[in-house]
Amino acid sequence: METYTNPFDVVIDPFAGGGSTIDICKKRFRRYFVSDRKPIIEREKEIRQHDLMTGPLKPPQWKDVKLVYLDPPYWIQAAGQYSDDPEDLGNQSLEDFTKNLAKVIQEYAKKISDAYIALIIQPTQWKAPDRAFVDHIGDILRAVKLPVAMWYSVPYESQQCNAQMVDWAKANKRCLVLTREIIVWRVD
Repeated sequence: METYTNPFDVVIDPFAGGGSTIDICKKRFRRYFVSDRKPIIEREKEIRQHDLMTGPLKPPQWKDVKLVYLDPPYWIQAAGQYSDDPEDLGNQSLEDFTKNLAKVIQEYAKKISDAYIALIIQPTQWKAPDRAFVDHIGDILRAVKLPVAMWYSVPYESQQCNAQMVDWAKANKRCLVLTREIIVWRVD
């Protein structure tokens, strides 16, 4: 966040979940405009309830927005965790997930200028059919078609995987996904 914003800039987070964006923005002197499809009860007074599938979250002034931060429910990894609604990104097919997430990114790109859109996403494995490695990044990059400002690969701690996962990986001679990716697009 610090790399792409300055104090008092606005950060939009339409997947605010537990409110960590709020906490970081307060610490770094950024303003925030956040929502979630289903805010947690403890933060429901700070996080607007908004379903991103109905359109982008609309701040009072788009010109102040310098970062749109997207941390969506990862396809199939989050199936049923947030709702049973088939329109929930976490419950969609991979094709629909990619199409709809790209649409969200493109809708925000139309609204902002001299700003960034950051997407954090992990390749899918453990809950995928046959535990296949599914990399969403290539599909998202092809669908979005915005200039990439930076691509970060962020390792998870090894505690991400439990003993069952490690045993499966050894028995099947497969690697486990231990990273997530952050793609940052520049919108002029």
